[in-house]
Amino acid sequence: MGQTVYADLLFLINFSMDYLCFYITAKLLHRKLPPIRTLLASIFGGVYAVGILMAAVVPPLELVCDIGAGLAMCLIVFVGKKVRAVSFSIASLAYVGVSVALGGMMTAIFNMLNLLGLPLGSINESGDGMPVWFFALLAAASGIATLASGRFLRQKQSERSADIEITYAGKTVRLAAICDSGNLVRDPVSGKSVVIADLASVQRALPDALVRAVRRKDASLLADLPPDSARRLRLVPSRTAIGGGMLFAMSPDRLTVSLPGEDAHEVEALFAPVELLSSAGGFQALIPPEFVV
Repeated sequence: MGQTVYADLLFLINFSMDYLCFYITAKLLHRKLPPIRTLLASIFGGVYAVGILMAAVVPPLELVCDIGAGLAMCLIVFVGKKVRAVSFSIASLAYVGVSVALGGMMTAIFNMLNLLGLPLGSINESGDGMPVWFFALLAAASGIATLASGRFLRQKQSERSADIEITYAGKTVRLAAICDSGNLVRDPVSGKSVVIADLASVQRALPDALVRAVRRKDASLLADLPPDSARRLRLVPSRTAIGGGMLFAMSPDRLTVSLPGEDAHEVEALFAPVELLSSAGGFQALIPPEFVV
């Protein structure tokens, strides 16, 4: 016995799910969602879902096509002028994870409603599949649950602390650091992550000209930097939990991270002295999420 499939409904369901997954991914990664590109990618996903069904492709080839379509959608949404391969890979993997989580959440909620004895049997036996209104409610509930779960996990990760050692010009300072999930700052030239360090805590290792420039937020004072320090300087645009602006980041001799119960390990990163004051909750540095994975 055949099954009737409505192409317009199939397109609408896949379009909605794709857009919802991209929206949740952008929220979890603190990224701006490009509306036009996301709309185009979701339309592509909806058209692909209808096309692959009509083509009746055999399962092994269908899997390859699914992977290719997913990659194409991520390319449409996440690739921009300043997007690097690592950033694209993280966003794409996050999108896959959200898609799997959202699908599993919808199945779990539907099964739970069935166990409660709600009249869902008529939905399955109607021959027309799940009504649009019920799908919309289920998708909305699943999306909210998935987003809430992702934020909870991200918050738990952001509570992780570490000790870091920064060696600069032969002087070493040890700082108590906290993971800042909003610290996605990278040097646009080298692509290195940037550790936000409290100026007062690292001041003794820094040249006076840099300290004055940070305190006065005056880049013209950097002209007085010693030649070696000037070569290590990077001007990095940023937007973190402490606000936006230009960071005066430096390349250290060595930077190590030591997580609780683990040995210290060296990381390739820059550090930017900033007057953190009370914005870091008593910690002396803010490290990016990848340092505690």
